[in-house]
This record gives sequence, structure tokens and C-alpha cells, in this order.
Amino acid sequence: MVVSAPVGEKVRQLLTPRSIALVGATENSFWSRTIIQNLSTLGFTGEIYLVHPKQKEQFGRPCYPTLSAIPGEVDHAYIMTGTQHAMSVLRDCAVKGVRGMTMLTAGFKEMDLAGAERQAELVAFCRENDLALLGPNCLGFVNARQPVPAFALQMGEAPLPGHVGILLQSGALLNHVHRLARTRNIGLSYLVSSGNEAILDAADFLSFFVDDPDTKVIGALVEGIRRPGAFAAAAERAMALGKPMVVLKTGRSVGAARVAVAHTASLTGDDGVANAFFKQLGIIRVSTVEDLVETCGFLQAYGWPEGSRAGVVTPSGGACSVISDLCASTAIELPDFGPETKAKLKAILPEFGTPQNPMDTTGVIVLDATLIPKTAAVVSADPDLDLLVVVQDPPRDPGPTPARNDERMKFLADSLATSPKFACAIQTVASELTIYGRDLALDYGVFFGNGLSLGISAVDHAIRYGRSRRRILRRDPSSSLAGGPIARPPLMSKRKILDEARSKDLLRAHGIATVREFFARDAESAARAATELGYPVVLKVVAADIPHKTEAGGVALNLRSSAEVRDAHDRLIAAVRAYKPDAAIEGVLVAEQVQGAIEMIAGVTVDEIYGPVVVCGLGGIFVEVLNDVAMRLPPYDHAEALAMIVELRGKAILDGARGGPPSDVEALAETLVLLGSLARDLGDHLVELDINPLFVLPRGQGVKVADALVVVNE
Repeated sequence: MVVSAPVGEKVRQLLTPRSIALVGATENSFWSRTIIQNLSTLGFTGEIYLVHPKQKEQFGRPCYPTLSAIPGEVDHAYIMTGTQHAMSVLRDCAVKGVRGMTMLTAGFKEMDLAGAERQAELVAFCRENDLALLGPNCLGFVNARQPVPAFALQMGEAPLPGHVGILLQSGALLNHVHRLARTRNIGLSYLVSSGNEAILDAADFLSFFVDDPDTKVIGALVEGIRRPGAFAAAAERAMALGKPMVVLKTGRSVGAARVAVAHTASLTGDDGVANAFFKQLGIIRVSTVEDLVETCGFLQAYGWPEGSRAGVVTPSGGACSVISDLCASTAIELPDFGPETKAKLKAILPEFGTPQNPMDTTGVIVLDATLIPKTAAVVSADPDLDLLVVVQDPPRDPGPTPARNDERMKFLADSLATSPKFACAIQTVASELTIYGRDLALDYGVFFGNGLSLGISAVDHAIRYGRSRRRILRRDPSSSLAGGPIARPPLMSKRKILDEARSKDLLRAHGIATVREFFARDAESAARAATELGYPVVLKVVAADIPHKTEAGGVALNLRSSAEVRDAHDRLIAAVRAYKPDAAIEGVLVAEQVQGAIEMIAGVTVDEIYGPVVVCGLGGIFVEVLNDVAMRLPPYDHAEALAMIVELRGKAILDGARGGPPSDVEALAETLVLLGSLARDLGDHLVELDINPLFVLPRGQGVKVADALVVVNE
């Protein structure tokens, strides 16, 4: 029986081989030529073996017919045979004792049903023999620190060793990430292309990066998340250790077509749930490869600030305007300098200079290189600021006076190093560093944010990460998402819609407040209930097969007398009968009509990947049009629920916009926590839950559910 090694140890062995066998290597193959070149010229010092059943020699090296024929130990097998030979190579790996494999070979699950069956056979064999497989259908990996460039596209330069580990499900994009990182002086620990993820998946490699002492910042480009629980566990450990995780997830469009009875299901969308998942874990989400690389490099170089109030020093007045506009849609604040700071700056700047934030040092900087360090020192000392941003461009060539380049770089490096608070540098426009600029920046230890747009974006990400980390580290440990989602719901044919009365019974049983109401079976009992409640009242038909009562004419508002209630009762019943003649009408609900409250929606939908998702947003008839919603995956605590509310664009309405009273946001947050608990309690019995409207009363008066719809599995 094969004893299984811990996954982290398997990944470590896979990424740190001392010997590599290239199985199927031939001079006729582009992939073979490229990986041989990378391994031979970019620093790999271990043994390279070639395996080919027909060739005796390739690339001036001897070939072995099988792995078993190799006399020495083989740590890693890079497999690039035809699809039909893949399984026999795996069997040879098991016999030889090779524990780590990369499979370039394609033709598996990514192709068709037959390919999926071939992959299933491959998976079963690897698990039975405890083999760690990267791929199939991937281009390999790069260990930048050992180094091991086991990658099948031409890399050109060896990566700069550093502390950023990046996992990509794409192979081709890995090379672009490598090249961009190299030209930007971003040091890497590992780059991994995971392909089909038949055995080892994104969560396994991210978990390894978290535990790896040489990796300080973790990046990923993923198309999907196979195991959200394991992914969350890695992210939570990364947050605890202060290792930022930056993710570019593709697929922002809604990809799942499903019939949604409840409003909440139609408002989430696949990508909305993924976004909530990332926010809750403090993962920085980016939307471009450039932003992924830049943010990882920035965080490796500078870390993150404790606050959001930035002071900006730049040699360009035009840059001041651009920066102000760029910061407007970010977490970055640009407060004006205090009187003391302005006075000190006035004494340094030329007569025509203006001490304001962002601050232009003026064109005199060309003649007086000390303006940057002098003004930066004053700005960084301002007690009302949290961070310093210096805009300066790295030199592209020596120019007529190379010594001036060194002087300016030294001034900048000293300004950043001696700043009493977070300080960073950004160049004016995005561009690759020249070799001269790279070397000078490395000599002085300065990382330049890549242009104003990407640079400001990186600062924004850093601020938000610091804010998330402070919140998450205070979080109740029971709020962990590492347990993973509950089981997905069964087929739609097994689902049952609860009517409004039973739906509210379920909510009340879980501590969620509803409006005062009575159930009535006829017009007379409805009138008596209305009198007991006090006018005005609302009348609603109770029928499980009429989930949207307004569309069927089954709701009457603002009823102010017994006669109005009786008339409304008969009118509602008739309207619903006309709308759906066979509707199973049980009676009506007579409810208090809530006034002076903000109308919200809330609910739960169950995502097939992430499990239950709680949704809240501003309500009203345009809820689907406005789509102003926030989401969280339970479990989460009160602070996380408050953060969810703060995300809403309509939060100002809850705060008392246009002279209105502030709403009971604390009670709303508590209701959202209870909804999360309800979702976890019901597990896979819950399919969808919709509260619309949820009335949020003025501060101190709580919230009340006015209408609810629950869909369960029988």
C-alpha cells in the first residue's frame, strides 16, 4: 500500500527537483527544443535526462528508451508524449519512483467526453500510486529561486529571484507574466501553470505559497475555483500571516442560466458571488494581467499603509490633475496640507510654486534635484497624512551626466527609506524599464509603480488590503469559510415553494422580526383582524403557487376601514382567480402597513460552487434595474454584515439623506447575520429565500420583514 505524503510536501518536491527527465523529447518538437534551451541556459544545475523509445540521441544528449532505464534517480518527469502514451508513461513513473510530474500532453477533459474519461483514468492511477501531477494540458512551472525553468515557451531571460509566487491556469499567459515581471524588476519565487488541474489544483499551490517562507505575496489567474473551501483556507492563512493574495478571475459575465423564483437569485450572478467570496477573504481582485503583476510587485516592495490619507509630490502640474482624477474613484484620500506643512513647503518652493496636495515641485526640479527630497520630507512629516507618494521617472539611459541619475536615485531612495510613514514611488507613464534603468533601480532598491493609472490602482489595492486585514483579524473565528460550501441543491423537480405565511414562520423561528399580521380565511375575519391591528393595513393573498402576488393582483395597500378590507378581500380573490383559475388560495394575510421606513431587499440563494449566499440591497420596484446589492457567504459576523451594508451605493439613504432620520443599520446588520445562520442551519434543504420588502425603521426601532418567499427541497 502506498503511503500518501502531505499535499504541501508533494508540491514542494514537484517544484524543487534536482533531476528532470524529459519524456518524449525530440529535436522535431518546438516544445522539446524550448524546454531544453530554458533548462540549459537559464540556470538549472541538476541532471537532465531524455527519454524516447526510438531515438538514441537528441540535442547532443543520450536518450533512454524508458524512465526505468535511467541509471540515476529521477525527481521529476516532464511528459510531452502523445495522448495515447500518457498512461504508460505514468506507469513507468510509478515503477521508477518518480513522485512529481508535469504533463504538457493535451487531449483530456478540455476536449470532449472521451477526453474526460481518459483524464478520469489518469486521476485514478495517480491517486492509487500517490503521484503528484501538474496538468495535464499545461506548459510547466518556473522555480525562480533554485532555479528550475521547467517551462515550454521561450523565456529569454531568467526571472529575477524574489518573493512573489503566481499560479496561472493558463500556460501562455505565464510567459507574459514572467516577461513583464522581469522588465519591471519584480522578483519571483515561483510561477506555475496548472492546466486541467487533474490532481493538484489552484488551492494546493496557493496553500504551498502561503507556507513557503520565500513567498511574501501571492498572485493567481484562475478561470474557476474547484474547491472553494480549500481556497478559502489558504486565503485565511495568508491573511493571518500578512501575505497579500491578488487574484485575476476571468468570467465576469453571468454564465449560469437558471429559472429564479426569488429576486435574490436573479441579482447574484456567478461573478457577483465570486466577488463576495474574495471580499470576505480580503483577497485583492484585479481585472488585467498588468494590474495583477503590478499589484504583486508593489506589495512586495512596499507592503501596505495603515490609513488612506495620501500626500503626493510630483514634478508635474499636469500629473497633479491626473492623479486627483484617478484617486476620485478609489480609497485614496487627498486632504489639503495643514497650515504648518504649507508654511514649510512655501519656504522650499520657488515663488511661483503652490503648496497644495497633490503638489507640483515645478520645473525648477530640472535644475535643483534636492526639491524632491526636501518637499517629500515635509509632506511625510505631516501628522494628518498616512502615506507619501512620490512621482519620479527612472532614467532610461546614462545621458550626458550619469552622475545626476545616481544623485536623483539616491535622493529618492533616501526619501522613501527615511519617511516616518508608508512611502512609495510611481513613474509618470506605464512602460518597461530599460536595462540601464533596471540596474540603477536595483542598485538603489527603488520600485517604481508602473505609470499613474496602474500605480494609483496599486496604492488603492494596498490601502484596501490593509483595511480588510484590520477587519478580518478582529473577526470571530467561527466566521471561517474554510469548511467549504454545503451540498448543492437537488433538481428543480424536487423543490417546494412555501407561501408567505409559512415563509415568515420560518424567519420568526430563526429570530428575524416580521410585521404584525394575522391570517384570515374570509372577508369578515379579515375585517376583524384589521380592526385589532389598527389602520391602515395591507391585505395579501396566501397561495404557494402565486409567488409574486402583485403581478396577480393579490395585494391591496393603505386600507383604512372594515368596509375597505371586505371589498379588497373579494377583489383580491377574484383577481387571483382570473390570473390563475386553479390557484390553491388558502386565505389572506392582514398586516400592519409600515410607514417612515427605508425599503430594502434581502435573501439567500444557493450557488452551485460556493454554496449559500446572503444578498441585501436597496428595494423598490427598480431593484433589478439598479442592481445595488452586496453579498456575503455565511458564516460571517456582525462586523462583516456592516461592511456589506457600507458597500451599497445607496448607503447614504440609510444614513438619512435629504434630512431623513438615520435608519437602524445595526438592526439590519443583525438581521443579515441571522439570515446567514438560517442558511447554514437549513443546509441543502434551502434553495432560495427572498425578503422583499424588508423595512428598515429609524435608528433604535429595528427592522421588519413585510413579505417573504422561501423555496426548499422536500
